[in-house]
Amino acid sequence: MKPTVAKALKITGITLGSIVGVVLIAVSILCYVVFTPKRLTPIVNQVADSMNWKK
Repeated sequence: MKPTVAKALKITGITLGSIVGVVLIAVSILCYVVFTPKRLTPIVNQVADSMNWKK
């Protein structure tokens, strides 16, 4: 492989990896902010009540 192609692939890989990393961090922070326990608890209770678990 030519050095220029290898360098271009390396730069592209680092760029794509960085973009994926930033997106994952942003989604994690967004989930932390949006899905607070105050919002999730009623939803979880509703789903748990509708399951009709048998003992």
